[in-house]
This record gives sequence, structure tokens and C-alpha cells, in this order.
Amino acid sequence: MRVWSELTDHVQVVTFDIFDTLLHRKIRAPVDLFELVRLKVFETDFALRHHDFLHGYAGFRRAAEQDARKAQLQHSEEGEICLDEIFEQLRSDHALPGPLVDYLKATELELEDTVLFASPDGMRRYNAARGKGLQIGFISDMYLPGDWLSQKLEREGFEGAAQWPLYVSGEHRVTKRSGALYHKVGTEQGWPLNERWLHVGDNRAADIDRAEALGLRTTYADWADVINRPLPEEAEFGANAITAITGFIDKRPSMTFQPEGMLERIGYRVFGPLMFGFTLWLLHQSQQQDLKKLLFIARDGKLAMRLFNRLKARAGLADIGTEYFYMSRKVGYLTGMREWDSEQTRRITIGRRAKSARRSFDAVGLDAEAYREELSRFGVEDIDIPVAPEEAWRVMKAIDTAFADVLRRNAEARAALQPYYLQAMEGADRIGFVDIGWVGNIQRLFANSLPDANARDRLVGLYLGQLPSSSFNEARGIRMHSFLTQGAYKQPVQKALHQGGIELLEFAMTADHGTTIDLSRDAEGHIAPVLETPSAEETDYARKAVRVQDGMEYFLDEHAYLLDHFKLETLATPHWALPLLKLVDDPTPEQIGALADLTHSDALGSNAERLPLVSPLSGWKRYSPSHRRKARRSSYWKGAFDQLLRRP
Repeated sequence: MRVWSELTDHVQVVTFDIFDTLLHRKIRAPVDLFELVRLKVFETDFALRHHDFLHGYAGFRRAAEQDARKAQLQHSEEGEICLDEIFEQLRSDHALPGPLVDYLKATELELEDTVLFASPDGMRRYNAARGKGLQIGFISDMYLPGDWLSQKLEREGFEGAAQWPLYVSGEHRVTKRSGALYHKVGTEQGWPLNERWLHVGDNRAADIDRAEALGLRTTYADWADVINRPLPEEAEFGANAITAITGFIDKRPSMTFQPEGMLERIGYRVFGPLMFGFTLWLLHQSQQQDLKKLLFIARDGKLAMRLFNRLKARAGLADIGTEYFYMSRKVGYLTGMREWDSEQTRRITIGRRAKSARRSFDAVGLDAEAYREELSRFGVEDIDIPVAPEEAWRVMKAIDTAFADVLRRNAEARAALQPYYLQAMEGADRIGFVDIGWVGNIQRLFANSLPDANARDRLVGLYLGQLPSSSFNEARGIRMHSFLTQGAYKQPVQKALHQGGIELLEFAMTADHGTTIDLSRDAEGHIAPVLETPSAEETDYARKAVRVQDGMEYFLDEHAYLLDHFKLETLATPHWALPLLKLVDDPTPEQIGALADLTHSDALGSNAERLPLVSPLSGWKRYSPSHRRKARRSSYWKGAFDQLLRRP
């Protein structure tokens, strides 16, 4: 600002361009506003009668502006137009009824007003000029009405803006680009075109080169980075509108809203859009399926519940009850096994890291000491030595032989602990069961822990994502719905989940407490969860996750305004996941630096034993094909591993 102060010491007049100098839009590019209008109009009955026209609306709106300019060239040298003329051209081009044209124009102004915000850099310069008592003006090559722009500047905090002269090219039929608008302003305001007049703007040709050629001082507004190119034709309805919003994140003016800190910014830029979309989807599912209560399952559900409660009143769903329910697969396997299936045993015993027979038996409530004979029969002699994943079938077979004991112990535990599950079912006929995913095991185990087997019909699983293996539980009557793995996103999302997406999401959504490892019942019959005491590594992991979650909440707060303009059904789309897919597949060096050293638990019901998201590889091993293949195979986050391997 020192240079600005020195510049204004020698001038009497300061004029400002408006767009991308004093005001920015919260969208990727100015033409993206038409994508938002298109999304909005599809919520109305107009979409039934004018579907084909509205499907291509963004392109038709751009074409109408070009056609109107061509038509105006017959009456003026520069072809400058106003908003009414654009929409009259649109009506003429497509033989549209007046009510539709009026709605489109009003919606464009409404959304323009919504996405515009004051530039902090522009505001500082405006206030400094005003504080020095300089004469101020606004000059814009624009089709919007001058009075509307003047009032908008006032509403955005440019105090006194309405008292200063404001010139827009559409009303005066001349532009800054030609220089004629500067001449008109100078003549009408009595401002000589010389170095006592300073002009500020972001267009090199119109605001800098032309103004300097006329003798004015200039300052280039370098605090915006707008490239006004339309998005390509979308593959799925609504994708461009969401990209218009998330694409703004990469623009310089977006930094006004982004928190400090790399982890916080990753939360804002990547997980923020995803969790905003997931929260909107949960709200929509609650509305659509008439759910009066949602159970958010620990630990991944804590953040989801917080975000849901943050938005539910604004969405008109304040009466939906929420409860945070402490459970884990480990706890579920103690009460929720009513039938035996070797597939369950495989999931308990096999992982990326070798597990001892003692730990695998403990996961189903058995003491391996009592089953040494069965283990020996399948070639496992030492119950404390970890069994390699490729040999884990031996432990699996030994557990299979003990299935009757597992089911008996489950029946005993279920009878003692059922009140814990029954209280969670109170308060609503149908309940949303909210979890991160991925196959529905916890929902099945929860349902099986209830006394009435038909109670599962009261549960509706609402998941961030599902894997193909969730069909195992769906075939057993578990009802599940997924936000991410639907429509055209199903295959790319499921691929991303297997390439590190699961581990990144479980990190981002983790709660600041240990996992649930047991349920305890006191002498008075009160049942409470027993939580694992986090290790130092787990505590650090959770602390980093909280920072990422802070960024997500920033994003949610900044974009909650969308609920005032669009229906939940319109916004509840998996298009919000695109930044996550990019993180998994093509992370930036900064993202890798912040996240690659994270570890992930590979143990059922425990976070004590952890593996890195990216397996380290250094020295000569980086150039060994066999070591590279092995390290990549053991890395959760493949995209980060590949990027690191390409570095010298």
C-alpha cells in the first residue's frame, strides 16, 4: 500500500474498474454464471415445456449476447448493449415466452448479486483514496445497469459509492477499450485526461494501455486471475454448475476465504466440497425418505454429524434428531454374528499386515489358547507369531472350526448388551444409519444385535461410498444408499477408493477419540462403550485430522448460501467429489508433503499398529523394479507413490 499512497499523492481523481478490481465472483469464470442460472431454472415448470432450450442454455445465453452486439453495430460504432437487449435477443432467437425470459433475467441478476463479493485489495485502495478526499469514479465495460452496480458496491461495503459517478459502456454505447468512454467521463465530470487522473483496472488493453495512451496514470489490478472461457459440454446434468463453484477454489480471489495452514487448506479445497455435498445428500435423503432420526456411527460419523447439525435448520429440517453412536466392527463381532459365513472370517483374519492367531481369535471373542489343537491341525504352532497374509487361510480355517463357540458367545453377549442397541432405535420408526462405508458390515452387525431380526428394515444405511463387496450384505437384507458410488461416478470413485481414497477419507473424517473396543456393563446395568487409549502416533494423526476438518467447516460455512437459492435435490450430487478424485490420482507436491507421511491402521478394532500411506523407497531400491513393485503394492496411496518416484 505504500506504493499506492505515493501514487495517490500526485493525483486529484481516481477511477476504478468494477469487475475483478473492486468486485469478484465466487465462481471459476464470469460465463459460469449462466450454468448456475441453468441449474436454477431446471427446478421450475419451465423445464417441462422448454427442456431442449434450457439444456443448452449457457451456450444460448452467450450467443445471444454476441448477436445483440452485432445488431447494435448497425446503430452505434462499438456495439455496446445493456442486459435488456441481451434477453430481448434471446427471446427473438428462440421464440421464447415473456414469462420465461423475465424469469431468466431476474435469476441472472439474483445469482450475480449472490456470487459477487468485495475485493479486499480493491476495498483498501478505494478507502485510501476516499480517505485522502480525492474525487472518485467508476468506469466499467459492462451490460449491467449502472444504478444496480452502484447499489451493489454500497451493499458490499464501498461506503459512499452511490454518490460518485458511475459509467457503464452499455448505457453510454462507448467503451474504455476504444478510449471513448474515458473522453466522455472526462468531459462530463470536468476531469482533464492527464497524470492527475489515476485509473485502476485489471484489463491490460482497456484499463492500462488505452488509459496510458490518453495520458492517464494507471495501476494494474493484479489481484485477480480471471480467464473467461466456458466449460465444455457436460457429461452429466449439473456437473458444470458444481465445477463453476469448486473451480473458484483455484483462483487468487478465493484465498480471501481459505484458512491458513496447509492441512486446513487441503480440508477446504479437497475434503470441504466432498463433505458439503455429502451433508446436502444426507439432508435430501432424510427429506425424501422421511427419516426423523439419524445415527452417526463412531468414529467417522462425528464430523458428519457436526456438519449435518450445522446445516439442517437452514435446510428447513431442524426437527431431525441426531445421535452419535459408539460402535466398531470389533464390538459388532461380539454381539452381531447370528449365522456363520467364511467370508466374515476372511475379513477378520486377512489384511496388509501379518496378524497373530491370538489377535485374530480375539477379534471374535475367543482365546486362541483354547484352540491350539485346531490351529496346529492347520499348521499354526505359535499363536503369537504374526501369520503372513498369504498364510492367513490357516487361521481362518481354525476359526471356522470354532464357529459354534463364536455364535454361542455372541448369543450370550447379545442378551446382556441388547439395551445398548435398543436405546439407539428409540425416537423414530425409520432411522438413518450414517457411516463412511464401505461394505455395510457395521450396519449388519448392529441389526443382528437387536432382538427382532426384522428391525433391520427400520434402518436405512446412508454411506459416503460403497465397494462392490457390499453386495454380500445387501443380499442379506441390509438396505444401503451411497452418495459417491452412483451413476457415472460409481466406477471412477470405486477405483479411487482402492488407490488410497479409503485411507485418505478415513483420516479426514476421524474423530478425536480412540476406537470403540468393547462394551462394559456396571452393577446397575448401565452399558457404556470402552474406548481404546490412543497411542502418541494416533494422537498426532487425530490432531492433524482436526486441522483438516477445520478447513472443511470453513468451506461449508462459505457455501451454505447455496441453500437459499437451490433445492437440496439439485445440490445433492456426487459432482462435489471431483477435487478428491484429483487428490487421489494426481496430488500436488504440497499435498503429498502434508499427507504422505500419515499412517493407517490395518488392525480390526485397534489403531495401535499402523502402516504408512506411502511406503518409503530410497537409495538403490528406487531403481530396482522388484523393490518398486513391492513398495507400490504395499502403498495405500498409489498416486502419491508414483509422483514421489518420478522425483530426482
